[in-house]
Amino acid sequence: MPDYGAMLRKRIGANTTCEEITEKWCDMVSKRISTIQSLKHKDLKTDGITLGDSHTIAFSGVGDRVYRTDGKTLFGTLRKGFTDDLGSVSRLTLCHGSIDIRHHILRHSDFNLRDTIKEYVKQGNKLADDVWYAAPVPVEYEERRIPKSGFYKKTPFYGSWKERWDLTNQFIEILHDESKGKVVMPPKEWYTMDPEKYAKTYMEHGSSFHIAPPYYRRNDWGVSPFGT
Repeated sequence: MPDYGAMLRKRIGANTTCEEITEKWCDMVSKRISTIQSLKHKDLKTDGITLGDSHTIAFSGVGDRVYRTDGKTLFGTLRKGFTDDLGSVSRLTLCHGSIDIRHHILRHSDFNLRDTIKEYVKQGNKLADDVWYAAPVPVEYEERRIPKSGFYKKTPFYGSWKERWDLTNQFIEILHDESKGKVVMPPKEWYTMDPEKYAKTYMEHGSSFHIAPPYYRRNDWGVSPFGT
């Protein structure tokens, strides 16, 4: 547990620091933090785990442990193999493929998508009794400003928007087929709406490819139970 009392103590007197943050208050915070027990993720008693790339948190179920590895590709994961150090898990959601679609698959004319997804499901189904697979996210709006950390070979994506849109739909179709329908997916209209409207409505503000928190799976993709 980070010592936020010690961290905030260094900010006392700064123009942007609340006046109520005093030496005494920082001492109180540090004392409270020193009593907090630390737990490893796998020690937590939860029903499910969501494992995958940087989109993983958006696809995690309520109460899931989230194992997120930014930049994780499906191809690289299958080549290395999944970790089996997940602890006790009854439900598992795997989240891979979006990065492969954005950067890698279209670079290879001989890439066999069905064989790759078939291997994905084969390896994934060995990890738990109830395994689900996250659909890739909708294709990004190309005019959206992306940080260099999201680039590969100096580009934010590879191929045309239409090529990646077709590939995304093909990926989802094959994933449904190979997993027998065990796919976690945002509303279908996200994939067919104007890409700029999708980006401004459902994605994080600023520079990223990620779904915004109000529209996460655990928030029912932002759909109100009252239909508003």
